[in-house]
Amino acid sequence: MFLKCIVLRGLPSHIHFLGTSASVPVIQPDNAGAGIINIVKFILVWQPTYLLAEPMVLLFGSSVNGKTVFNSSVYDVSNPDPNVTVIVVLQCWEETFIGYFSYTDLPK
Repeated sequence: MFLKCIVLRGLPSHIHFLGTSASVPVIQPDNAGAGIINIVKFILVWQPTYLLAEPMVLLFGSSVNGKTVFNSSVYDVSNPDPNVTVIVVLQCWEETFIGYFSYTDLPK
């Protein structure tokens, strides 16, 4: 079944030690932009599902691009080794930034 849109309800996020902020903007097919979520100060232990206060309709053809900032400096107390080059991958021993969607679909 071809989906015309989805109704976004929430967004679980996952970042490891070096993530300091995260945002997830969306651009609808008519070029209207909006922010799904904006975490100004990300803290490792805050990795819940962020439920939207109001569900957001995402039309077919929307573009969603997660953005995050990593601090790999010696000044980041969460950084286990400032001398190691940061690689963003899906392995638990490396740095990562993953977002999932909690949504319901609206069939055509």
